[in-house]
Amino acid sequence: MPIIRAKCVVKCIDTGKEIEVETPAVLGREDLAPILPEDKIRYISRKREGRAQLQIEVRTDGVYVRDAGSSGGTYIGGERAVNWVKITPEDVVNLAKVANIKIICQAQ
Repeated sequence: MPIIRAKCVVKCIDTGKEIEVETPAVLGREDLAPILPEDKIRYISRKREGRAQLQIEVRTDGVYVRDAGSSGGTYIGGERAVNWVKITPEDVVNLAKVANIKIICQAQ
């Protein structure tokens, strides 16, 4: 499926805070720190040497996420998202088993 540009809101369920990102996106600690609980930030992987916490792509058939080589993992439905996983706005994406986010995207 072709990848399309989109604006997405990444909302932390634990804090209610959100950020806006453009896709395709690779997010790490630097990007997510403003929305996460302060005591959880250290568990989120930094962007470095081809690694980060998670990747987001919007394709013509939906929104996809996967772990970006993080040490703590990115989980959907309790399963580590090693490969691309299609998500809905209702799905909870767990970061490193310490923080929960939702991702809502609109194609540009």
